Amino acid sequence: MVYHKIDKKPDLSLESIVASIRKSLCSEGFGILTEIYIRERIRGSLRDDLRKYRIIGYSNPKDAHRLSRDRGCSGYVFPCNITVCDDEGRTVLFASGPAVTADFDDKAALAMIAASAEDKLLEVFTAIK
Repeated sequence: MVYHKIDKKPDLSLESIVASIRKSLCSEGFGILTEIYIRERIRGSLRDDLRKYRIIGYSNPKDAHRLSRDRGCSGYVFPCNITVCDDEGRTVLFASGPAVTADFDDKAALAMIAASAEDKLLEVFTAIK
């Protein structure tokens, strides 16, 4: 998955989708490393009101450990991000999968880990309710 976008119906709030993402990530073995509330984070810097916008940084602890052990300073490949935002009454999700970052490295082991993470991430998106 190089890039993925899902438009959700207006009856699903951003908060309920984020909760579903958290639950699905955990059930697929991912951990949430960061959660950035963009609207709240930059509101003080701007005089404009932004839409609800959240970035969830996630990683699989086992894969992260394996990469750190095998590749040393490998933090450039995680966390991967899922972006959730309100777009004119619809909740929209975007994700660039782990394979995007893995393309920057020529190691086959990284590509295999990324492919496995991609499969799990597709399960996360399928489970969102």
